[in-house]
Amino acid sequence: MYIRTSLFLLIFLILPVTVFSDFENAVNLAEKGQAEKAYEIIRNSKFSKEQKAFVHFKAGESLFLKKDYEKALFHFQKADGFEEKEKLSWNKGLCYFGLKNYEKASFYLSKYLDEKSSEREILTASKAFFLGKDYTKAFETLNIKAFKKNKEEKSLLKLNILYSSKEYQKSLNLSQNLFTKYPDNTKYLEYLIKSKEKLGKNNQYDKYMLMLLNQDCKAIFSFLNKRKAFLLSGFYLENFCEETKVYEAAWSFYKNSDYTKSLDIIEKSKVKNYKLSLLKGKIYFIYGEFKKAGNIFFNALEYGQNTTELFFYAGEAFFMADMYEKAAQCFKSVVKKDSLYLKEAEKMLEIIEI
Repeated sequence: MYIRTSLFLLIFLILPVTVFSDFENAVNLAEKGQAEKAYEIIRNSKFSKEQKAFVHFKAGESLFLKKDYEKALFHFQKADGFEEKEKLSWNKGLCYFGLKNYEKASFYLSKYLDEKSSEREILTASKAFFLGKDYTKAFETLNIKAFKKNKEEKSLLKLNILYSSKEYQKSLNLSQNLFTKYPDNTKYLEYLIKSKEKLGKNNQYDKYMLMLLNQDCKAIFSFLNKRKAFLLSGFYLENFCEETKVYEAAWSFYKNSDYTKSLDIIEKSKVKNYKLSLLKGKIYFIYGEFKKAGNIFFNALEYGQNTTELFFYAGEAFFMADMYEKAAQCFKSVVKKDSLYLKEAEKMLEIIEI
């Protein structure tokens, strides 16, 4: 929003210097958020309708930025003579949106919408219709033009509209198409499973995946989402047979501090490897079962991977279990090799010898 050169020239040529100064002062006050002082000048000066509208518009803008939507709206409503009608309507709509009057917000925000409107303007207007529960208009607004930048936000809003309006079959169809194209997007997956649930088409595996979504276990999705055929095939948790799948499932719960479920997955699985043993040992260490944790770490040495790491963790666990001789044996094995745990192992040995 700016004062056009032509407007300034016209004011300068027509108005006396004092009136011009008053107008300039009113604009400056309005831009600084001192709307009341600017309004006082307007009431006591002989401004034209257009000049008054301009000052009110600038006051409305500054108040809107301060999130004082009620006062901002007052000034925008006083700015009816403002020459840029689209901007004025848009700003009124934003104020009503801030005041949660979504019916009036959607009216003003959509008043001048067309294919030339920005993606952000279309999204905002659609959200106003959506929050006002006019789902048909909300959906129609999104279809005014094709998006180039905000495709995901548009798709998610469409899904939200369809799901909220109980168009579960349409929500399912759209989420399936989107998830097929973008298998890493867990939000599309969430709508897919929720829509299936509403239609009575979900199975036990879907319920399990929805539980994971609600717990925001992202680790499992980074792996499983890339395998949509597996994900949508309806397998149960006990059908996790590949090593990585078991680990990702266990790790996702561990990462979210749900150690019971993580341990349950590990112990029920037939898969045995270094990574699962390491995770299992860490869980028992957290539970304070240090001897058991130490033995798990120590026995995992048979896999021949990252032996210094396992020796160090085993040493820590045996130390906490007051099994100092066995702890020293583990730390000495770490010291023999140059690793990240070298200095820590040497410190532990010093403590044990004391």
